[in-house]
Amino acid sequence: MSDITVLHTGDAHIDQITHGRLNPETGLNTAIESRVAALASAVTSAVENQDDLFLHCGDAFKDGVPSQEAVLLFADTLAPLVDAGIPVGLLGGNHDLHRVPSAQRTANATLAALLQRRGAEVYIAEREYGLVTTKSGIQIALLPWLSKSAIISRLGLERLDPVESDKAVADYGLRALDEMFVQADHTSPLIVASHVTVDKVRIDSVAKGHKRGSEVD
Repeated sequence: MSDITVLHTGDAHIDQITHGRLNPETGLNTAIESRVAALASAVTSAVENQDDLFLHCGDAFKDGVPSQEAVLLFADTLAPLVDAGIPVGLLGGNHDLHRVPSAQRTANATLAALLQRRGAEVYIAEREYGLVTTKSGIQIALLPWLSKSAIISRLGLERLDPVESDKAVADYGLRALDEMFVQADHTSPLIVASHVTVDKVRIDSVAKGHKRGSEVD
């Protein structure tokens, strides 16, 4: 396979209205309009560059129960990718799972279904990790948000103290990556996409001397 190009984004939080106000002409909050415009800009870039893959790596919405308008806005904004035949990868983030019972489908699942009905090639991972391969042969190791409570319960480790349970969750994520790497075809491109906190990762010019990682716990 020749070189591939991927547009990677995430944390759209498309229905977050902080710092916005109502636009009387559209009935939408201006913060939502701004977030839609930012996402649309990424989509336009992917289409214009004829990218091989578009990845949104978690937190599409402010929580797991967005309005139907927010879900439809997100689907409409990604629609040009469908028309251009660009595969879409959707990862679940911590916000996407908030307030969603474990037995229920998520807003991201609804979003994926809407895009698929438009003819999109969509890959989604929210509660389970997985290795997928696009029709063009690009492999994606999808590692969604590692829900501490869900993983600890699944492993039967409820009695661990907070530090030990954090390590257990991190080890679970590393094992998941190892498993997907073993499954992968090492003669083809492999992309790792995730929505996780990464320890000891800093932008030195901003965080020099700080001990925080990629997220503030």
